[in-house]
Amino acid sequence: MKNVLFLCTGNSARGLLAEALLAVKSKGCFQAYSAGIHPGTLINPFAAELIQNLGYPIKNMRCKRWNEFSTEASMPLDYVITLCRNTANMHHPAWPGNPIIGKWDIEDPTAVLGNIEDKRAVFRRAFDQLEKRIEQFISIPHHQTDRDLLLEKINFIGGFNGSSKPPSI
Repeated sequence: MKNVLFLCTGNSARGLLAEALLAVKSKGCFQAYSAGIHPGTLINPFAAELIQNLGYPIKNMRCKRWNEFSTEASMPLDYVITLCRNTANMHHPAWPGNPIIGKWDIEDPTAVLGNIEDKRAVFRRAFDQLEKRIEQFISIPHHQTDRDLLLEKINFIGGFNGSSKPPSI
């Protein structure tokens, strides 16, 4: 089982959506975690509502700070995937396990203003983007691919490699 940490600024929405998705969709091949640089104290209510309404696990979810995953006592990580440009461009700690650090950019649904239905729609859009990317991530033959190609593929999924042609795996 590979450990994946989804990293964003607040860890109240995108990271938790990704954590729930990977936990279910990977069927035990990946252990999903999420954290934020400046985490909130509560899961965003629109994220919680969406996760629950779609039948994903939320019981033990909480907002976490990234330093929970960066100590010598922390479990080794195989992947750290940033979910926004802010965290993608920041200096990261030396993560245990020397993980591959990929970059995805998902719009921050917590930053969108509007009525309740507008907010639900933007959270659903973020969820759908994450679902598509996570399905692509899961489909990579992780054990048969070298680190450089894995990084290239993960960044392609997230739109960060500047190419319209996917890397060959």
